[in-house]
Amino acid sequence: MEFCVFKLKNLDMKKAKTRKFTDWSLVPLFLLTLWTGIELHVSDYVTNHEAWHTWAVAHSLAGVLMTGFIIAHVCQHWKWYKTITTPLKAPKARVRRRVVLILTTLFAAVIVTGLMLLLIIDGANSHVGLWHFWLGIVASLFAVGHILKRYKQLISNKK
Repeated sequence: MEFCVFKLKNLDMKKAKTRKFTDWSLVPLFLLTLWTGIELHVSDYVTNHEAWHTWAVAHSLAGVLMTGFIIAHVCQHWKWYKTITTPLKAPKARVRRRVVLILTTLFAAVIVTGLMLLLIIDGANSHVGLWHFWLGIVASLFAVGHILKRYKQLISNKK
């Protein structure tokens, strides 16, 4: 059974363009989500409730959009995820695999805690909110490394 039901079954060129669009879209969405999350956290201490609410809505919208693109990104790289259990001889490849798995796990945790805050828990000053904040900060550090490691590939015209 396939995880990604909406896989693209068109030409390789269309897949490459779609993958490139998804990858490029994740960069500004990541920055927007990080920025609105930090502003949300700071506004809790500095400004009034209306400003906090505005940042909460902006962060929620950015986060939902980014989550959709993350799901598309994982689906587009699903073949790679299916090779996780195969042994690797090259140490660099093992380290890269672990880093991507940590990043995937962290973002999954950020998404789950974010959904909990949106749907179940009153997020302001909750333990889940703090977990979401710190998981987001750590995931952001890994994401920056992930983006920088693939920057040349991202700007190239190749797949």
